[in-house]
Amino acid sequence: MPADPRITRTRERVMRAAYEVLTEVGFERATIDLVSERSGVARSTLYRHWDSRESILRDAFAMAALGHAPGDGAALPNPGAPDEQPSPDRTSAQEMLERYAVTFAHGVRELWGRMAVTMAVAALDDAAERPVLSVFTDGTRRDLALIAEAAKTEGVLANSVNIEEVVSDLLDLVVAPIFYRYQFADHPATTEYAHMLAVRGWASLMAR
Repeated sequence: MPADPRITRTRERVMRAAYEVLTEVGFERATIDLVSERSGVARSTLYRHWDSRESILRDAFAMAALGHAPGDGAALPNPGAPDEQPSPDRTSAQEMLERYAVTFAHGVRELWGRMAVTMAVAALDDAAERPVLSVFTDGTRRDLALIAEAAKTEGVLANSVNIEEVVSDLLDLVVAPIFYRYQFADHPATTEYAHMLAVRGWASLMAR
């Protein structure tokens, strides 16, 4: 039986509202009330279609992550830099890495860290969750590769250097510690800590 178009429209409205709330206030502060107010759909209706706040946010995140956000098809913002991607035309490669580390830490701390951890755990047991998780892994690798390419263009990194090896090093030295501190330490990565990681990462590049 074809889906009721009214239900489809309501679901799309909820998904858009949930995703907007999620990206504006972060996972911790994204409440059912905010989604209901933004979408114009009553709480009772939301709970008829989803069994929890987490399930609504997860579905909205997954739709956006896979490029299926309702309406205009807005894609998930770059996880490393929510507001803008690194641009080699506007700053040096070293500055790009420092800014990336700081904005990545902010994203983990304030916006999508909990959702990323939830997705990562789910992907361990369910292959269907892996495409959503790849939004983080592939997007982060792409941005780090852009920074490495900028370093090559500037001449501070030899053309013979393997970009994938550079990306792996930066993941280990910059990205992984930020996630580790978020998940296991008593306090998340601060701006100062993220900047220090970027400095270490850059020193690793210069040692090649």
